[in-house]
Amino acid sequence: MQLSIKIKILQVGKVKNKGFSLCAQDYVQKIKRLCKLEIISVKNSQQKNKTLIQAEEGKLLLNKIDPRDYPILLDETGKLFSSKDFSQFLQGIWEKKMKNPCFLLGGPYGHSDNLKQNVNSILSLSPLTFAHELAYVVLLEQIYRGLTLILNHPYHNP
Repeated sequence: MQLSIKIKILQVGKVKNKGFSLCAQDYVQKIKRLCKLEIISVKNSQQKNKTLIQAEEGKLLLNKIDPRDYPILLDETGKLFSSKDFSQFLQGIWEKKMKNPCFLLGGPYGHSDNLKQNVNSILSLSPLTFAHELAYVVLLEQIYRGLTLILNHPYHNP
């Protein structure tokens, strides 16, 4: 069964590690069987200063958000969810807000304050800091898990 919903992931850079890439591809295929999924990568900034890097990458990400998106920034300081709460969060966006969840993954230097002020939610995958590529895989797994919870699929064992 496929849900009539769409999820968008905007990320800085591409996954270069083959192990992470293979794992990510597996979850992308699983998610695409359950809903529409769009993944957009923007280029890493070539600036030399952390603040300028964050600002440039933030602008690139903001330019990829459309009015039907519900932007959710991933940051270690964001709100923590259990997997079940995360699935309810996703479902709530579709049902109440009639928008598409749009996850924003930053580069090595994180997100600018300007970008943080222009999103609907800030979410944390963990209080730990993850490498960009690993955070991407964890996000994909949690999206898949959330969708299976919504569909009462046995992937998530209580």
